[in-house]
Amino acid sequence: MSRRTFNLALGAIIALALAVRIFAAFEVNSIVPQSDAADFDRHALSITAGRGYPEALPVLGGPGPSAFRPPLYPVVLSAVYLVTDTTDESERWLAARLEQALIGTLVVALIGLIAFQLWGRRPALIAAGIAARLPADGSRGHLAADGAAVHGARARRDRGAVALTGSRRAPALDCGGRPLRRASPH
Repeated sequence: MSRRTFNLALGAIIALALAVRIFAAFEVNSIVPQSDAADFDRHALSITAGRGYPEALPVLGGPGPSAFRPPLYPVVLSAVYLVTDTTDESERWLAARLEQALIGTLVVALIGLIAFQLWGRRPALIAAGIAARLPADGSRGHLAADGAAVHGARARRDRGAVALTGSRRAPALDCGGRPLRRASPH
């Protein structure tokens, strides 16, 4: 496969991944964030209002400070809220879900890049295609920080399938990351 063909195919896969995620963001925007998603929204609103991180909920060991939530995602989410400057809940949640669509698409591109570096062009397209068809957490209506972690776990799970393409660039690995053993002919 030529470099140009690979670049065009990978670009198409990434564009498709973005389109799927944007469609999903609009499709589920009527879903009110619950549980973790609602707490991330609460954190981001507090940061946006200039009050910093809010106290932990009683169910999470509050009241008081907590390290239960990852610190960077509420900051990113609050930046999205500041940039969009909306007071409407539905618009705010849509902005957050569109931000997740961009992050999820970036994850697809990174999975393709990693697979390219390990196994070559064809496995990179397969890996990116697998990641593209797995919508980010925002497609289920959640505002969550673990979209990349979910995709990373799925990439590790699918790595064995990608490795079986016959590429000699890297050793074939099973889903646990261990080298695959060739089947005995006997």
